[in-house]
Amino acid sequence: MKFIIPFLMFVFLFGAQPVSAHGDHNHGPISADAAMTLAAEVCANLSTRDVGLGFGQLPVSWASIPSQDTAIYKDDKDYYIVSVLNNTEQKMLFVLMSNGGEIYDVNFSGVFSQIKK
Repeated sequence: MKFIIPFLMFVFLFGAQPVSAHGDHNHGPISADAAMTLAAEVCANLSTRDVGLGFGQLPVSWASIPSQDTAIYKDDKDYYIVSVLNNTEQKMLFVLMSNGGEIYDVNFSGVFSQIKK
């Protein structure tokens, strides 16, 4: 629980889509390409600060991941899991997001307890 509030603050400050002044329209799902771009941006943001996700601040090499090093790991009707490979660190980070682009969680295992099987 102590990790959720800092993570939600991170999402609100850096990952949130611009908020419109009215709620009478619905933004559809983002494309797979947009999800991969967003995941790379999340990694860049995580290289500037520790947001309390348990792995600390990412090394600066995560700030400039090339687009070819991102991939859709899982594409569900409700969410994406995007893998982001850092060749410098030889590590892969996984970003769980809604199909609308809301970031839910990030980890190195690719296993997310929020996903009901």
